Amino acid sequence: MRQAVLPLAFLAVALPSLAQETKQTLQDELFDEKAFQEIRLEIHPEDFRKLQNNFRDNTYYPANLLWEKQYLENVGIRSKGRTSRRPNKPGLRVDINRYEDQEFIGFKSFLLDNNIQDLSLIKERLAMALYQKMGLPAPRETHGRLYVNDAYVGVYTITESTDKKFLKRWLGEDEGFLYEWEFLEGYRMQYLGDNPGLYSPSPFKPETNELNPNAAPLEKMIRAINQAADADFPKAVGEFLDLKKFLTGLAVESYLAEFDGFLSDYGINNTYFYRFNGKNLGMFIAKDRDNTFTNITHPMFANANANVLVKRCLANAELREFLFSEVMRAASLTGGADGWMDKEIVRLADLLRPHVYADTNKECIETPCTLERANADFENQVAYMRELVAQRREIVLTELKALGYTPLPEPATPEPVANAVGMPIK
Repeated sequence: MRQAVLPLAFLAVALPSLAQETKQTLQDELFDEKAFQEIRLEIHPEDFRKLQNNFRDNTYYPANLLWEKQYLENVGIRSKGRTSRRPNKPGLRVDINRYEDQEFIGFKSFLLDNNIQDLSLIKERLAMALYQKMGLPAPRETHGRLYVNDAYVGVYTITESTDKKFLKRWLGEDEGFLYEWEFLEGYRMQYLGDNPGLYSPSPFKPETNELNPNAAPLEKMIRAINQAADADFPKAVGEFLDLKKFLTGLAVESYLAEFDGFLSDYGINNTYFYRFNGKNLGMFIAKDRDNTFTNITHPMFANANANVLVKRCLANAELREFLFSEVMRAASLTGGADGWMDKEIVRLADLLRPHVYADTNKECIETPCTLERANADFENQVAYMRELVAQRREIVLTELKALGYTPLPEPATPEPVANAVGMPIK
């Protein structure tokens, strides 16, 4: 294995192990919503050329990492993404302990998202913030410049990994079973048979307990989703899936006009599933929300009748009412024109704009284009997102009323929420 070359640009001292309080302080600094970060990687030029030329591979390469005064040698980096992989501006997974037993301010890994599919570069960050406001686990995100060997690669979203560290912070435990959803075209929770191997390692790909994924509860969950009697559905499925948390997450992605999530045209996509330690009960956790804000009039429950789980939830009066009320809670928290999310769109666009304008590796709808065109697309997308936020509530409310929903009076200020271990969400 080639060791990463230590450049003169990295005249920083590798720091000793940090106390937990220091790690938390540094994490707060990294994810400071008002900050724009700078990440520097130093990698052997030949290795980076290999990564770019073979950007569809998952091969790791050694590199050095510098953020502020935090410097680590010999971390692993690889290309990441499914449809967003690109050679000039690769999305990257940074695996801190790939080659060494080490951490980066308490993290074992993090992601550098290239935002190729998001012309605004801010959709996912906004979506994850709303998940958090709704009391659901969601990764912390921030933006920054990425330099590789002192060359500016572009604006990236720095994203917390959904791993054991994430689970411990949000759920107070990390010994359960975490699965990343592996896209299976056309799959929407159909029952495939009583063999647990039909459900894991695909589409439930084990991220923890890889050698013993224990897929039997997954088979039982999907069997219950498909075969439980209507009257028994909430109890039978509720043994395996926190239905209210699932519906809250569905409310967020539906309100934000997500087309590549649980109700994707192509089958379920972009989610994790975590089963709690010693229990059958589990929950879905959102992933990759860069395809939100798609269309102002995007139907709330497009493809719902094709998705077994969502269809059966909508057929249950109590669950349907809860889902509709959570949609309206998302609307209330989001706000309309000049509301919370509108102000965030403006703030983040202003924060990113000078750096985005200098990012020559941005692309236009899946293809490279001129910098002038890419910057115009950035401005147009930001304007469209603001328009969506301003109009979405009334469009959604009209749709819900057509489905029989009678909204209750909304509180002037939505109730604050906390996560599963009581941590207040800002």
